[in-house]
Amino acid sequence: MSNDAARIVAQWRKQLPKEASRHEVEKVVHAYLGECARAATRGAHFLIVTHKALSQAHRAGHTPHFPGGRLVLSLVHGRRVKGYQIRHLLEAIDLVEAYTRESGT
Repeated sequence: MSNDAARIVAQWRKQLPKEASRHEVEKVVHAYLGECARAATRGAHFLIVTHKALSQAHRAGHTPHFPGGRLVLSLVHGRRVKGYQIRHLLEAIDLVEAYTRESGT
């Protein structure tokens, strides 16, 4: 994992930004969820993260944010990601890390 990504996540956890740059979000997603992320091909959506942990958490009613086990990140004016999506991204990182620890994968 990149030190830059860890620093960005620490900043976000300390104080959630109203918006974050596309570059920062890409750096974090690729460092923490890289194998689960793919580029979206249409519209304002630019990254889609899919993981079994997100699906299980949604089905179990722990979170309403990941229908179908997916986190879809969108851009505002092609450059920025809204703060509520950053909050969902942090939640997804926590869920995937917990799943990985518990399953040993």
